[in-house]
Amino acid sequence: EDERERNRWMSSISVDLPSQMEWRIICMLYKNPMRQYELVGGLDVSNRTEVAPVLAGMVGKGLLSRKNNNSPYELTDACRSKYLDFDPSKIGTATDIPEVVEKVVDAYISRRMFLAVAPQRVKKGEDRTDLVAYDYDNENPISIEVESESEVQSHPEHVKYNMKKWHKMGFKECHVWSKSSRIRQIRDTLQEEERKGVMIVVTSS
Repeated sequence: EDERERNRWMSSISVDLPSQMEWRIICMLYKNPMRQYELVGGLDVSNRTEVAPVLAGMVGKGLLSRKNNNSPYELTDACRSKYLDFDPSKIGTATDIPEVVEKVVDAYISRRMFLAVAPQRVKKGEDRTDLVAYDYDNENPISIEVESESEVQSHPEHVKYNMKKWHKMGFKECHVWSKSSRIRQIRDTLQEEERKGVMIVVTSS
C-alpha cells in the first residue's frame, strides 16, 4: 500500500491533521484551561521535556494562548473554529441530528481521536461522509455517518449505500450513528464481507 493510497482519506478533511500530541492537548483543553504540569501529567509521556516545545509550537501556530508564563494554557478562538466546530447543520437539518452529533463528539474527543466534520461541498458524483475520525494509536481513519430517524425510515437504500462507500474513500472503518435501531437491520442486509468494519451505534435520548 503506497503512501498516496494510505492517505486518500485525508481528502475528506479540510484541515491539516495535527500530531497525536497536539490533538491530545486540544482534547484536554476542550472543556477547561490547564497548566503545563497538568497537561504533562495527563499526556502520559515518557519524557516530560518533549511537551514544552509542542506547547510552544502550538502557541506559535495560534492554537493556544496564555496570559503569562504562570497562567494556564487555553485554546484560542481560532483553534476552536478550525478544529472544534462540529456544527450539526453542516451534517443535516433533521431535528434529531444535533443530539446525535453531540454524542459523537463526546465519544471520540474523550477517546482522544481526531474528529472533523467533512467538507460538504464535493464534486458532482463524488461520495462524502458526515464526519471523519482518526485513531492515532491504530493509525485507523474512520468514516462516521449520522443517520436521522427520517432518513432511516424513508431512504434505507441510501443508508445502506453509506455503509458500503467508505472503502473506496480510503477509510479502514465505518461507524454509523443514529437514534433509530432500524440501522441494525439495514446493516444485516449487507453481505458478510461488507459488514466487516461497519460499527453501529444506536443512541438513546
